[in-house]
Amino acid sequence: MANGDRMKAIGSCPPNAFGLLDVIGSVEEWCRDVYDTGWYANMSPVDPCNVAKDGARVCRGGSWDLFPWNLRVADRGGDAPGVRDAYLGFRCAAPAL
Repeated sequence: MANGDRMKAIGSCPPNAFGLLDVIGSVEEWCRDVYDTGWYANMSPVDPCNVAKDGARVCRGGSWDLFPWNLRVADRGGDAPGVRDAYLGFRCAAPAL
C-alpha cells in the first residue's frame, strides 16, 4: 500500500515542488468523464470531456489503498457511478485568490 493502511490527515505530508499539499494519495478523485480506454487518444489535449454516454466514470490520482505506481495525477481508472468505497472521493476546488 502506498501510504500505509489508512488515509492521512490533511497537511500531514510535505508540499510538492509547486508548493501544493495533498494533491494525490488520499483518495482517488471522481471525475465527470465516462471511462473509455481509447477515447482520449482521438480528442483534443485541451480539456477533453467525455460525457455523451452512460458508463463507468473516470477515477484519477491514486489513493492510500493502491500501489505506489498508481500515485500520480495522470493515473486513470474507472468505476460505476454507484460504487462507494474508502478509496474514492472528490476534490473541492476554488480559484486562487
